[in-house]
Amino acid sequence: MIVECPACESRYDVTGRPAGTKARCRCGQLFLLPNPPQSAASLSCPECGGNVKAGTSKCEFCEAALLVKACPRCFARIFHGAKHCNDCGAEVDVPANVNADGTARQLTCPRCDATPTMEARLVGDTLMDECPECHGIWLDAAAVSRLVKERRQVSSQAVIGMGGPEAGSARVACPPGRVYVKCPECDTVMNRTNFAKRSGIIIDSCKGHGTWFDADELPRVVEFVMNGGIEAANERSMQQAKEEVRKARSKVRAMQQSSSMSTEAHVRHTRISSANSFTGLLGIIGSVLLD
Repeated sequence: MIVECPACESRYDVTGRPAGTKARCRCGQLFLLPNPPQSAASLSCPECGGNVKAGTSKCEFCEAALLVKACPRCFARIFHGAKHCNDCGAEVDVPANVNADGTARQLTCPRCDATPTMEARLVGDTLMDECPECHGIWLDAAAVSRLVKERRQVSSQAVIGMGGPEAGSARVACPPGRVYVKCPECDTVMNRTNFAKRSGIIIDSCKGHGTWFDADELPRVVEFVMNGGIEAANERSMQQAKEEVRKARSKVRAMQQSSSMSTEAHVRHTRISSANSFTGLLGIIGSVLLD
């Protein structure tokens, strides 16, 4: 079973732990594991979207196998594979695991060789883990998504809870050492990507768990987002896609025109050859008649 912390919305896999036992989030919130309801109204098949009744093991429309689980936020019944809860609309993400005693596992810094334990703190409704040595920050996937969505309502300083760099200030160099770092949650080497493809801010991401931001990267990402960087990047990508389509169409037209010209040339050559052959035949007939 997956549960969501009521304070910071971090999610944990507590499968096997009985309802009513206590769990403590990294943000410090202590909460009881609920007993999910066993009934629900209409559910949507995650494969075809058709309405199916609770307790159904196979979709009657596409025959997809259906397995019911609880929404991590409101605990309504949903199907495995569904991206959103039918009742509250919450996104269903892969959470972190908890320790056997119900406490959340403390994360270690993926950047520092000494791997110090990161300090978890709640800023607004966002839980972040910060390294006390290199000051890098780890945000889970849900927090990153929420951060981007709320970019127009809050300032960058309010979101990240610390003073961000002034516009045009010098960038902080990436800490020396390893270039590729491992996810604090699953210990898998993360992908290095250019945020929004055009921001110039290289971040380390684990698709299933979250994103690692080196010391100055989170303020720069927030500033980029709030200044309309994502919209501008999307617009540039759209214009680039349109230009590629235009070039592809021009290439097709050029190929068609070339093919048409080749066909016309072949027809002319055939006509000339036929005419020459006919002229030659007339000459032969004439010479025979004269003889």
